[in-house]
Formats: sequence, structure tokens, C-alpha cells
Amino acid sequence: PTHAGLTEQVLDDDPDGIVFPLPRPQAPAAEETSTEETSNEAAGGEAADGDTADGEATDPAVTGTDATDPAVTGTDATGTDEADTDAANADAVDPGSSESTAPAVALPPAPTLQVPAPDAYAFRMVVTRKMYDQGTLVQQAAHLAPLSTPPADVPARLNPADLAQLGVTEGASVRVSGARGQITLPVVADAGVPRGIVAFARDAAAGAGVGLIDPAQAVTDVRVETVS
Repeated sequence: PTHAGLTEQVLDDDPDGIVFPLPRPQAPAAEETSTEETSNEAAGGEAADGDTADGEATDPAVTGTDATDPAVTGTDATGTDEADTDAANADAVDPGSSESTAPAVALPPAPTLQVPAPDAYAFRMVVTRKMYDQGTLVQQAAHLAPLSTPPADVPARLNPADLAQLGVTEGASVRVSGARGQITLPVVADAGVPRGIVAFARDAAAGAGVGLIDPAQAVTDVRVETVS
């Protein structure tokens, strides 16, 4: 369980808090004696004089053979039979081979988005978002509600050159109309807006500006006209 090891002594030693689960105590490393090493040492002691248990010489100079020669022993230097090694290599599958990877699937090319050229008398509409709007959460927060702009005061933003070409002064009202309706907004000059673009926040005109967007078209072109 996660509370294993929790004692009064642990709580007294760390009054600022304890992170669970507690680390488990490490058992002292036991000295491991390899049976293979023991047998090798014993075999080395018995064969120190160069004789086997039967008294036969194992010195290659005496026998005329090399105990590690694959031609004599029939095995490689590691003691693995050559036939077994070849069989293991034959069964191994290269990770980069086609057998270990899924076949490639050809995807159709992405359709090319056809954007119509802007009309000489139209503006391309861009709807933006604001951090503080007329949303319920913002309006219910006493410190955030004053940061939002009332929908009636959300302006349409145009490049100063376009504003001058329309003959409209900053702060005047303009009518933004398209195939799906129209809205009336105050206008301000914004040098950050490219020429030929009219931009306003999505909550402009109490959200009616979003209704001008044509979802069936790649872009939405609108007319901007003065309001007499």
C-alpha cells in the first residue's frame, strides 16, 4: 500500500510534509558467488601443471593441435556450433526489411484551394477574436467585465489609406454588407490592417457580424459604405 512505512518517527523527522509513496528501504547487497567462477577456479588449480585428470598433456605444443581451432573442435571461438549460428541468422528478420514494416499507402493529393480575386469595389472580411468579450464568464467576473467592449462600440478596422479613399472620418459609422446580410459599425483607422481588408471582432453588432460569413466560400467579400 502507498502508506507503507509511515510511522510516527517519520512524521516527526519531516514536519513540512511527506511525499507518498515512501521509498522502500534498500536491502544490503549480498555477496554473490558465481558457481561458474568457482568451478573455473577449481579447474584452473587442477590443470596448473599442464596435465589432465588422466595424466594426458593438454599443451598444444605437445598434442600438435589448438584447442580453440574451429577446424579441430567443430565450433567457433565462442563455443557455438557453426550450424546453429547459421540457423539463428537465417531466422533473424532485419528491422529495416519490408517484412517488418507496413506497406506504404498512397494518399490522394490535397485539393487546391481556389481563392477568387478580390472585387475592385469590395473588401475582404476578416473576423477576429478578443480575450475579453461579452461571454458569460467574463461578464460575471467583476474585475474582467470592464475590460470588454460593449457590442455597439466594437469598431470595424480599416487601413488609413482605405479610410481616406472612402472619404470617411474615424469614428463615423459604416455599413458592412454581404450576400448574407448587413451590419452597421463605427470605423477606426488601423495601420496594421492590410489594404483591401475590413476587420472586426466576432462580437461586433452583438455577434451579427459572424452571420456575414459564407461557410460555402473560401473567403467572404463585403462592401463598406458610408451611412448618411
